[in-house]
Amino acid sequence: LAKLNKDDDARREHAGWIVKHAAGSRYELPALVTVATALESQIKAAGGNAPKQLQSEALDVYTRLSQALGDTPEILKTQKNARIALSKRAEYAQRLGQHDVADAASEKLLAVFPKDRKYLRRAALASFHAGRYEKSLEHWETLLRGLPAGDDEWMEAKYHQIAALAKSDKSTASRVYKQFALLYPELGGDRWRGKCEALGKQLAEG
Repeated sequence: LAKLNKDDDARREHAGWIVKHAAGSRYELPALVTVATALESQIKAAGGNAPKQLQSEALDVYTRLSQALGDTPEILKTQKNARIALSKRAEYAQRLGQHDVADAASEKLLAVFPKDRKYLRRAALASFHAGRYEKSLEHWETLLRGLPAGDDEWMEAKYHQIAALAKSDKSTASRVYKQFALLYPELGGDRWRGKCEALGKQLAEG
């Protein structure tokens, strides 16, 4: 009724009640979508200053949405809404530092869409911060092969490639870093120079 009357505030209020009190009912799914849409608007309006509480609510809603829609390879392959819900779950988990959750969700998406650059980057970051450096290294190297050498995204991948490699083979990481610094003496400009210099110093100290 609120939707028909174009009363967005009432619609969000009633949808929120359903999300809290009617889990498992046939009304849950459309209510979750309504609440997710409202949260996205609030978070977008806040820009980079979105309160952690809002992001936590978004993670909870997208987790429930993903569970309701399903995340099997067949469902992810054929249902766009299921992909969006799982991708958003990975995004908010990563924002909140829940890297294991972000990693697991990203790997499910990547298993179905192995060439998707957005999924690949998120999986690379999530696995890196979750301490799964071998898997992260694999993802970053895949990205490096498909990105224009020297651009910002390539620099991000190069930095993380060397940082991940340093966790298992410092001598190789040091050699790769020296070659990188020789070819790109600017070390990625203002955004990446400080991080790359710190990484180079760490490798030099052994």
